[in-house]
Amino acid sequence: MNENNNLLLNLGFSKFIKDILMNFDLKSIPKPVLIIGSRDDGINSLVNNVASGYLCPEMCFSNIDQCNICKQISKSIYPDFHKIDNDNEDKIKSEDIEDYIVRKSYSSSTNVRGKVFAIMNSHNMTKQAMNVLLKLYEEPMPGNIYLLTTNNINNIPKTIISRCDVYTIPILSKDNFVNLCNTEIGLSDSKLISKIWFVARGKLNLSNLMINDINLADDYLSEINKFVNFVSYPLNIKIQSSDYYLDMLKNDYSKYVFLTEITIHIIKDVILSRYYPSNIDPIFEYFKKRFDDYENSKCIEIIDTLNSFDKYYNNNVNPSLIIDNMIYSI
Repeated sequence: MNENNNLLLNLGFSKFIKDILMNFDLKSIPKPVLIIGSRDDGINSLVNNVASGYLCPEMCFSNIDQCNICKQISKSIYPDFHKIDNDNEDKIKSEDIEDYIVRKSYSSSTNVRGKVFAIMNSHNMTKQAMNVLLKLYEEPMPGNIYLLTTNNINNIPKTIISRCDVYTIPILSKDNFVNLCNTEIGLSDSKLISKIWFVARGKLNLSNLMINDINLADDYLSEINKFVNFVSYPLNIKIQSSDYYLDMLKNDYSKYVFLTEITIHIIKDVILSRYYPSNIDPIFEYFKKRFDDYENSKCIEIIDTLNSFDKYYNNNVNPSLIIDNMIYSI
């Protein structure tokens, strides 16, 4: 496949983006928008496309080969597009909100429509930063659009959520994904489609990346295999792998989140398969065997443990304690 082929991403995002832009057009002073999604969902591309749709008079949605405005937006250098992009999930401080959002909200714009401000991973704002943002929301400037993104809405205060229009990035159902691959993208390899679905679970950006790089699905499967080993193997093997996952938790939070999410999906599918047996995908069958000796109660205990790390992480618990909790709890 052409490495620049973003057809799946565009198909999945098109209606979603149009709904957001239509909401902007219907209100003289639109409410801030909170978008729930992760890096694997394509949150960065989505935010850039929303900014392009609002600021570009041609509404060409980041067609960087033809549009200078969209080209600058895609590189985050357009003068009326301001983004706090803490990809490493660093804390966003009140000074950041003051410098990049508040002050620039009240400065003049070159674009006749106004400005777009985006805060990625907004759940990582400090309490002081959130208070600064709330004050700005109480007196918004006409023409300014404010976007927030998060993969953890539970860590966004209700005072902010209540002032936002909330959207969740769509995830494709398996049937819809298979249909798009067959009819729109021209991908007919059923084994490859099943592999991509098993790994990405309908996440648009991750699915799109794997369609364009078929080796990527194997890379992800290898990482999933390592993590399932970590979860399901005896204590001594967990301890041997602890430094690897401690380093991942510190330096690639999104990857660690993905591995816990897909492992939870697998374990839930294991439980369901015991009650509703059907034709089992060979990839799932391989992972299912790891949990054949686990009773449902133990499977649920593992799910609860995997879900608990996010609460600890966002309460600034030492990452090594999070890994230790996983090692000794399951």
